[in-house]
Amino acid sequence: MTISNFKLHMAHFKLKNSSTILLFRHQFSTFKKRKISAFSAVILSLFLLASPLTLLSQDRVLFMNEGRLWETLNLSKIGPTFSNWARSGYGMDYPGYEPDWIPSHTGEAPSHHVGGGFWIGALNDSGYVKGREDFAIYAGSVGYESTSKYIASVNRFKYPDKTNYFQQLSSNEGELSAETIFQWNPNYLDPYTIKRYLPIKVTRNVHQWVTHEIDQDYIIIDYTIKNVGDSTMHKTYVMFLYGFSINARGWSVVFPGYNSGARNNRMAWDNTNRMMYGYAADFPEVTGNQSYDFDAKSGPDQTGEYLAPAYAGLKFLYISPDSSGRVNRINKYGWAASHPTQASIPFTNKNSVELEYAVLRDPYQATDAITFMGDSRWQSSRIWTMVSLGPWDLAPGDSIRIAVAEVVGCVDYKIVVDPTTTSTQIAKGKQILVNLAKRAQDNFDTKYNIPDPPAAPSEITLSHLSEKQVGNVIKWSDAGESIPDADYTGDEAFDLYGYRVYRSSYLPIGPWDTIGVVLKSDPNFFDSMTNQYTYIDTNVTMGAAYYYAVTAFDAGHASWLPNPSLYPTGVPSQESSKYVNMTTRSFRTGLRASEDLSKVIVVPNPFVIASGWTTPGDEDLIQFINVPSPCVIRIYTVRGEVVKEIHHTEDIGTATWDQVTEWGQYVESGVYIYYIESKSPTSKGKTLVGKFSIIR
Repeated sequence: MTISNFKLHMAHFKLKNSSTILLFRHQFSTFKKRKISAFSAVILSLFLLASPLTLLSQDRVLFMNEGRLWETLNLSKIGPTFSNWARSGYGMDYPGYEPDWIPSHTGEAPSHHVGGGFWIGALNDSGYVKGREDFAIYAGSVGYESTSKYIASVNRFKYPDKTNYFQQLSSNEGELSAETIFQWNPNYLDPYTIKRYLPIKVTRNVHQWVTHEIDQDYIIIDYTIKNVGDSTMHKTYVMFLYGFSINARGWSVVFPGYNSGARNNRMAWDNTNRMMYGYAADFPEVTGNQSYDFDAKSGPDQTGEYLAPAYAGLKFLYISPDSSGRVNRINKYGWAASHPTQASIPFTNKNSVELEYAVLRDPYQATDAITFMGDSRWQSSRIWTMVSLGPWDLAPGDSIRIAVAEVVGCVDYKIVVDPTTTSTQIAKGKQILVNLAKRAQDNFDTKYNIPDPPAAPSEITLSHLSEKQVGNVIKWSDAGESIPDADYTGDEAFDLYGYRVYRSSYLPIGPWDTIGVVLKSDPNFFDSMTNQYTYIDTNVTMGAAYYYAVTAFDAGHASWLPNPSLYPTGVPSQESSKYVNMTTRSFRTGLRASEDLSKVIVVPNPFVIASGWTTPGDEDLIQFINVPSPCVIRIYTVRGEVVKEIHHTEDIGTATWDQVTEWGQYVESGVYIYYIESKSPTSKGKTLVGKFSIIR
C-alpha cells in the first residue's frame, strides 16, 4: 500500500469510526501519562482500533427504501439527523425516490418529517426527576461504544436481501423487518453533569409490507420499554415528538426564498383513530392559494402539479395500560412553533430536567406552545407535534409496550398532475389516510398476518424491437409463480392469475398507465422453452422516454384461512407493488442502431422553444435518429466552430444532445451543422453531413 493510499484508507476509517478514534486518542494520552513503552503503546493501540470494529460491524443507520414509503432508522430515533429543519435524509418520503433517478432538478425529495421518536422521563422514590432522555431529535446518548450512556447491541434487518418478500420466511413479521435493542450502561459516568439516568432497555421492531400495493404506505414501529434498574421509575411519561414538514419537495420548489422546513403545515388530532396528522395548507405570506404546494410550472406538460398532495400521520396502535388502568389512553397532545430561522425545539430554554419533565407531562408547557387552533402561528411557523402518554409506575423488571404506525394517504398520482384537479379533490387524501390507518390497526391486531399478493417478477429487462420497427420489448421470468401464498396449501397456494404491465412517461414514480394484462402461461406472451414472458409496447413515440413496471395479481380467495371473520365475503384480488421491479432510469424509444446513414434524421427540426417531451430533463433534447453505434457526432456553427462532440455507444439508433456546448453553456438560436462518422465494424468510416436549426 502506498503512502497516499494509506492516508486515504485512514481518512475513510476515521470517517466511519470517529467515536473509535476519539476513544483511541483518550487511551493514547493515558499511555503517555503512564510512560508505557512505545512498543506496548503500539500493540495496545492496534488492539483498541481492532476490537471496537466487532461492535461497529452493525449499522448505525438503516434505510427502509424498498417500498413506496421510505424511512430512516437511526439507533434510537426515527428519521435523519436533525439539522435545523433541512432535509438530510429519508423521513416518511412519499413516494420514495432518489433525486438522481431524474435527470433534471425537480426539487428536493418528498420527505414529510425531519425527525421523530420519543422522549421519556420519570421520578425517583423521593419524587425528584430521576432523568429524561431524548430519542427523537438529537438522540446522542445511544452508541455501540462502551463509553455510551446507552449501549446498542442490535440494529439490523432481520431478513436481508428481500428474503421475506411475499412472507416466504415469516407470516407474522413485515417483509422488511428491522430490530433495534439498546440498554442503559451502568458504568456510564458523565463527569460534567450530575449523574441522572433512566435505567431502561428499549426494544424497537419495525415492519413494512413493501410488495403490497395497498399495504405499502404505512410502517409499524413497535416499542417495548423495560425498567432494568433496581428501583421504581415513578410517574413515567413517554412523549412522541415529530417534526412534520409536509413536504420538502413542495416547499423547496414553491417557496424557494424561505428557509428549510415547511411553514404552511396544518396539523390536527383525530381522536377516533388516535392519530396525529397534517397536510400542506396555504401559505398566507405569499399571494395566491398554494394549498398542497400547487406549482403551475410543474407536471408532465408544465401545466400544473400539486407537489405536496399527501396527508401524513402518526397512528397509535397500542398503548399499555397506564396508572389509571386504561389501555390506549392518550394523556395530552399539542404543538409547538419553531423559530423561522433558528433550530428551536419544544425544550429550548428549558434549563433544567424538571422543566423538561414538565413538558413530557403536559405539552402545553413546551417552548412556544400552540394552545388553540386559532393561533396565528399556524401556517406561518414550522411545527413540532407532541403526544404525551402515561404516567406509568415501572417497578424493576416491568415493561410497557407502545406501537405506532407512520401512515401516508394520497390520491392517485394521475389526479395530482391533472391540470383540472382542484384542492377539494386532493383533500380526499385525508380519507385515504384514515383508511390506511385502519388497515395498519387490523394488521397489528392480527399479529402482522395479512392477505398477500402473488410474487411479482424480481426484475424486468427492456430492449428495442428492431432496426425497422419501433417498439419497446419488456421481458420477465416466471420464477415468482413457484412461490406459494403462505396462508394457503395445495394448489390454492399457487394463486398467481396474471400480470399487469404499467408505463409512465413522466417520472419513475408515475403517473402510471396500464398498457397490458398478461394472463399466466398465455402462449401469446409466454415462452415455455425459456420460461420468460415478452410484452411488446408498440404504442410509443419515437424518441420519447418511458418507465415500466410489471405487477402480479391473483383472483382472490373464497375465505382467508388465518381469520375467516375478517373477510366474511371472501378475500378480494391482491396485487403486488410496482416498486418491486419498476425501472428507475428512463428507457428511450428508438430503432436499433442502423448502418445506413442516409436514413438519419434530426428531431425536432427546427427546435422551437421546447422539444415536446414530457420526461423531466428531456425538454431541451435534440435527437439524432437512425445513427450507427458506435459513432461520433460533431456539431458546428455555420462558421465552422466546434460546438459539441458526442460519442454514441449505446445499443440504439438514437443519440441525444441537450444543447449544452463543450464549455457548459446553452447554444443560441441559429443554424448548426452536424457531421456523423460511423465507428461500427460494418460501416466504419462512413460519414454524413447535415444541418438543423434552433429557435428559442
